[in-house]
Amino acid sequence: MKDPVSGRCRSSLAARLLAVAAACACWGGVGIAPAQAHGRFPNAGLVVRHPTDANRLVVRSTYGLLHSDDGGGRWLWSCAAAIGWNSDTEDPVVQFTAERLLVGSFKGLAISSPDACDWRFLGGAGEGKFFRDIVLSDPTHAFAVASNGLGNDAFAVQVWQSSDAGNSWSTLGVAPPSDFLAVGISTSADGGRIYLSGRDGNSAAGYHSVLQRSDDGGQSWQRMLVPSAANDNAVSYLAAVHPTRPDVVYVANIEVLGIEVKKYQLMVSEDGGQSFTSLFQRERAVAGFALSPDGSQLALGGPEDGLFVGATSDHKLSQVNTLRVGCLSWHPEGLYACADEFKDGFALGLSQDNGATFEALMHLDSPCGVLECAASTVVGKDCPARWNVEKTELGAQDCAVAEEPASSSCRCAAVGGSCGGGGRWWLLGLGLATLMAAFRRK
Repeated sequence: MKDPVSGRCRSSLAARLLAVAAACACWGGVGIAPAQAHGRFPNAGLVVRHPTDANRLVVRSTYGLLHSDDGGGRWLWSCAAAIGWNSDTEDPVVQFTAERLLVGSFKGLAISSPDACDWRFLGGAGEGKFFRDIVLSDPTHAFAVASNGLGNDAFAVQVWQSSDAGNSWSTLGVAPPSDFLAVGISTSADGGRIYLSGRDGNSAAGYHSVLQRSDDGGQSWQRMLVPSAANDNAVSYLAAVHPTRPDVVYVANIEVLGIEVKKYQLMVSEDGGQSFTSLFQRERAVAGFALSPDGSQLALGGPEDGLFVGATSDHKLSQVNTLRVGCLSWHPEGLYACADEFKDGFALGLSQDNGATFEALMHLDSPCGVLECAASTVVGKDCPARWNVEKTELGAQDCAVAEEPASSSCRCAAVGGSCGGGGRWWLLGLGLATLMAAFRRK
């Protein structure tokens, strides 16, 4: 998470970096296309929480957005098509403001109505821009970065800001140098300092991972090298800025080959990007990072390494859980994590003991219907017909059935659970396990 107000979920660091490296990489799934609903295995890849209402959660999945207004007790679905992104090829950034949802994708910046039933794209100079990252400095002040290739190792990068909870937007300051490829943005808690992360975009500069920092509202930018191999496979991504110490910034440097993460290194700078110390390194993807609301602890983890937590005073990290982490976000009520339904028993969980244990908040079959919207809205028009297909693929039930007493209905909730009819994804999971076992025996 970026700060205690925004609850920024750095849930899919690898996802968005792979999108940069491979232009349209698909991360968070195994590329299976078993049915007509979607081409990727269903999973949760990001969770965002309303900046002032702990009961309002939104999860970005490989098949759309999942909405809860009761802290995870009931989940409703809205289709990616209504919002404007291709869920088969893209994992967009999602952010809550006090009044709206924001989705940044290849097509632009999508802005919701207050009830998330209608969506529109930012027009004017923002039309058709690739919005790669969005953060909040407070519930009504949002910042976003758009970064588009111009050819010949040149890029059009622009920071945008909104001071009315995402309703209207304007460009901020001047553009960074055109040889800079931006993939992430973070700000200090007061919005006075802005960090952009990415890399030099040309061979003459060596394709170094870099930060661009502004202390004057984007009127000028200072370029700072992030330690990494100088090659076109490396790029830096902002993990977080400390909520009370703007000179303390966490940066993940990732090297990719094709769509596979070859190296992940988490670093911290305590002098605003002038120098860095390495904290954690793996030869594979690390999917989640979060700071506690007061900045005293950090958590990170991935699908192969489990969950690590440590104090920011000494940055000594210890594995506290073997959870297959797919995303992390830390708020006063606890640490949220996306997980592997088939191995961990849930798709989204909440820990109130710093990651030692998790309460399941969502399963793959949890959504019980389409977000309640009028038929005249884009969600009301585009999603109901699609829900019938999604419901079958997820093994989900309609809300009226799902909310019956447990004695009169059956719900597939975890690995190994039994249920009349069941979810086809659970069966597919067993089939995949059997298939992989067969390959290992050869």
